[in-house]
Amino acid sequence: MKVTKHYEQDHVILYVEEGELRTCITLDSDKQMLRLGQCLIDLDRTDGRQVSIGEE
Repeated sequence: MKVTKHYEQDHVILYVEEGELRTCITLDSDKQMLRLGQCLIDLDRTDGRQVSIGEE
């Protein structure tokens, strides 16, 4: 898996690539990107279907 990050018009743009699949994620800030990463880790850790992390 490869993730590429760049900034455009005050947004963080992430391109996630795995094989032929390419997904674009647009976020408001690096802080929001960190929260997304924490949610993904919690999803894996809890084997859940939904997690939430509030604003810090």
